[in-house]
Amino acid sequence: MVRCHTCGEENPDRARFCLACGATIAAAPGVLRAARKTVTVLFADVSGSTALGERLDPESLRGVMSRYFDMARAVMERHGGTVEKFIGDAVMAVFGIPMLHEDDALRAVRAAAALRTSVAALGAELLAERGVEFAVRIGVNTGEVVVGAPSPSQTLVTGDAVNVAARLEQAAPPGEILLGPATYRLVRDAVLVEAVPPLWLKGKSEPIPARRLVSVDPTAAGHARRMDAPLVGREREVALLSQALDRAIADEAAYLFTILGPPGVGKSRLVSEFLALQVGRATVHRGRCLPYGDGATYWPLREVIFDAAGIGEESAPEEALASVTELVAAAERARSGSPEEIQQRRDSAASEAGLTGRQSPERPGRVAELLAGAIGLGDRSGAPQEVAWAFRKLIEGLARERPLVLLFDDIQWAEPTFLDLLEHIADWSRSAPILLICLARADLLEERPSWGGGKMNATTILLEPLSEEQSRELVRELLGHAGIGIELTERIAGAAEGNPLFVEELIAMLVDDGLLRRTADGWATSGDVSSLLIPPTVSALLAARLDRLSEPERDLIGRAAVVGKVFEEAAVAELSAADVRPTVQRHLLALVRKELIRPDRSSPDDDVYRFRHLLIRDAAYAALSKELRAELHERFADWLVAAADGSAQYDEIVAYHLEQAYLHRAELNPSHPGAATLRERASAMLADLGRRALGRGDFRSARGLLDRAVAVLADGDARRADLLIMLGEAEYFVGNLGTAERRLGDAMEIAQARADPRGAMRARIQLENVRSMRDAGYHWADFQALLDDAEGIFEASGDTGGLARVWDLRSELALVGCQWEATADACRRAYTYALQSGEEQVAHRAMIGLANAAFHGPSAVADALATVRGVIESDPARLRFRPMLTLLGHLLVMDGRVEEGLERIGQGRAALLELGNRLFHAATAMTTGAALLLADRPEPAIAEMRAAVDELTAMGEKGMLSTLAGQLALALARSGRLPEADALVETSRSSATAGDIASQIVWREAEAVTSATRGRGAEATRLVEEAIEYALRGDDLDQQADAFVVLAEVRAAATDPQGAAEAGRRALELYERKGNRTAAARLRRSMAAQTAKLEPA
Repeated sequence: MVRCHTCGEENPDRARFCLACGATIAAAPGVLRAARKTVTVLFADVSGSTALGERLDPESLRGVMSRYFDMARAVMERHGGTVEKFIGDAVMAVFGIPMLHEDDALRAVRAAAALRTSVAALGAELLAERGVEFAVRIGVNTGEVVVGAPSPSQTLVTGDAVNVAARLEQAAPPGEILLGPATYRLVRDAVLVEAVPPLWLKGKSEPIPARRLVSVDPTAAGHARRMDAPLVGREREVALLSQALDRAIADEAAYLFTILGPPGVGKSRLVSEFLALQVGRATVHRGRCLPYGDGATYWPLREVIFDAAGIGEESAPEEALASVTELVAAAERARSGSPEEIQQRRDSAASEAGLTGRQSPERPGRVAELLAGAIGLGDRSGAPQEVAWAFRKLIEGLARERPLVLLFDDIQWAEPTFLDLLEHIADWSRSAPILLICLARADLLEERPSWGGGKMNATTILLEPLSEEQSRELVRELLGHAGIGIELTERIAGAAEGNPLFVEELIAMLVDDGLLRRTADGWATSGDVSSLLIPPTVSALLAARLDRLSEPERDLIGRAAVVGKVFEEAAVAELSAADVRPTVQRHLLALVRKELIRPDRSSPDDDVYRFRHLLIRDAAYAALSKELRAELHERFADWLVAAADGSAQYDEIVAYHLEQAYLHRAELNPSHPGAATLRERASAMLADLGRRALGRGDFRSARGLLDRAVAVLADGDARRADLLIMLGEAEYFVGNLGTAERRLGDAMEIAQARADPRGAMRARIQLENVRSMRDAGYHWADFQALLDDAEGIFEASGDTGGLARVWDLRSELALVGCQWEATADACRRAYTYALQSGEEQVAHRAMIGLANAAFHGPSAVADALATVRGVIESDPARLRFRPMLTLLGHLLVMDGRVEEGLERIGQGRAALLELGNRLFHAATAMTTGAALLLADRPEPAIAEMRAAVDELTAMGEKGMLSTLAGQLALALARSGRLPEADALVETSRSSATAGDIASQIVWREAEAVTSATRGRGAEATRLVEEAIEYALRGDDLDQQADAFVVLAEVRAAATDPQGAAEAGRRALELYERKGNRTAAARLRRSMAAQTAKLEPA
């Protein structure tokens, strides 16, 4: 027998087409290609079978067990499961083989409950007849497995999910069902469960949080959709539905309105919104089509009739039948007219049904009889056309009382008979206002291409995904406008790509996993949310959708998924077998029609496609075996290398695919002959890309690339220490100081173990630099001595790159001491060595250091502007010098061009974020705050600095924090917020090292102002004079001027106008030497105001 890959039907070996669905069957399919699927596994075992065998004769026992096995197989298959094997007394069934369904977990749980009920009946019979007990225990678990054709030595499915299901069954008491955590998550809205203590199962390192199944709702969905979620961006579609109802009412006729769209796009939510607007205007009844089960053909009819007649599922059959009869009678009364009209209707009905008058279906009681038979309340069923006629007569009568809206959901699962019924109503009903709303996936048109076609009273629309802005708005609405931050909002909206259900499920998953939690101020994240996994509910839905594709389409979309979200037809053809390549375009167009991929509008070429959703791509990729993934990644990398023809344009993509090929190969078989070559190629490319990213100042990219290079590299590789040094540097600039320290420490240990003093010293000087930024008690003299030692080692070994780093760090030491001319000299030396050694990142930092020295040092503003502009314009095509716009902007503010300057500062800080340099983005709040204060905008300045203080504190950084906290304290003190200022003075004082001149100055200035405000003049004078002494050690003219301004404020508070004026004149002289026009003008105004106060009126 040959199993159909499309529907799972077994066919004779000679069959070329499936006898059930008509799909093509490969002539010689051989063994099914291994694939990965998330399935639900059910194990059931008879409890006490040993005692049973002891009490019963072997023949009797065989008969009992045969009944049990037949019962189990029938139950499993009725719910769509596949019995893989019988093991002694146990049954193993898999749900999701051969074809996945989005509700496989729920099917399995329902099958478990049904089996328990059936076995209980059998057990009661055996107990009464033979005095023996017979019960079953069941375990159900969901998880990823590898699927392949069964053989004598291998089962159909393999994976940990199978083992856990078996262990759950063994842990279950007789007559009970235990559900694994993944299963419960998928069915929780349809089951009643009881928690059990976490189970320590054999072979598992962690306990399993299982649940005991109490009962399962036979009609509920495993995961209920939210109908209370806000409706975003569907105003036009609601209007179309309203127009359709208006037309049905005006014409007194049936109108068919079909809404097509992929799962989760919001079809049900749209209609729910529309129906809420029709309360009091129309009667609404609902029915839904079931994907499987007995009586599925007319199940939607049953739901509508039960709803209209007020019948509950718990009603007795006789009571339900009486209610249906009364409903039909009421509808008949509503339709009744004169005897002539009644006879005319009967003749019309007979003609319509193709019957003689004697056989006319419209005889008394015939409508109720037909409908009762169709929905399982009677034993006399009619032909499909008779049932359609009877249902039409019923709803026409109901619609006479009030316009009627019938909603039928999931009609892609409807049997052809039911679809015929719906079209019958749309074609023949012309005497009552009826709106038929049908919801379906686009699959409907595969089975019924003519649906709605040729009808004047029909509309079909495709519900498109939400726009990006609408998706963001939905995220905000779902969270009650309590923000989660722009970055996470964008990530959720981007991953969902316009599908409202995906938005809801992503948020729900984050909440369930504890990564997103409600706080008094809104929502807060905890843990890593940088990458979003597919929620299991969405994964099941997408995997089932892909599994329904034909084998060639499923194979093709998997290969496209390896390429990425956007892929070229030529790339997919390259990854396909030679005999398949001529059909690639045809299958891609089929996938477009099925709303899984679409042409990429951003590409000028016609052969470029993109997945409709990244989650579809992820689901298609997840279905591939890791062996095939490895093969395809390597083939695609080689194809890209050939296409690049020596250029570097695809290097990052090639590196990614080589990395993935290696990781999959190594995971499956570390000794695979091709694994070592893949490792070498991947690590070399990733390391080179990381080095280049570091050189251009793109620290976020550098960190990711270098981290991946280290992960791929062999533990004993000689390049590991150098890569860790670069990685530590990248971690430092993105603000992960603790991680940077660990990486650099690892690098030093590796170099020392390899007896490499040069490498060890390289790591050590970078490590000490990080430590100096985290330790308030750090001794800078020790660092200077270390750099002297390093210089000797690097000179002896001819390591110009090491010398470049020594002088780079010496420039940092001079900066800390506010020795800006010395800083500039060190930067020039570092730049020279960096050019000799190709240390691009050090050369980059040296140029930035020269710009900083021009800004802070004795250079006039006009000269500093020229220097900073020169640095920025030295490489206009690249991002790396754009952060210098912060310095340029501050200089422009000093020069009197305030608005232009503030705009440039904003651009520079944005560039730092784009580069991933969180550390310096926070630090440049000093520049932003100082510029805003200079522009007399204290509140925005305080807000900027406060946010940066919080960020630096979170990083564990102290070097920049000490200065920024003091600067913020001074601004708060001047605005009269003394307690806040006091706290920040302490933060600055406790964080500052003794050699950090800027911090030592600014916390004293802030405390001097608070002391003066409180009337402690002597203390204030002492503090500000100490600040001036520190400032005069350096050559920062603005810093010196600012200290004299504080002295003027302290003397004015102490009613020493002459002393205040003298200090003001010293400050004014320094501002003018620097060329700080804005500060000088502001000081003149302040001094004039103080003078005016002293003059007699």
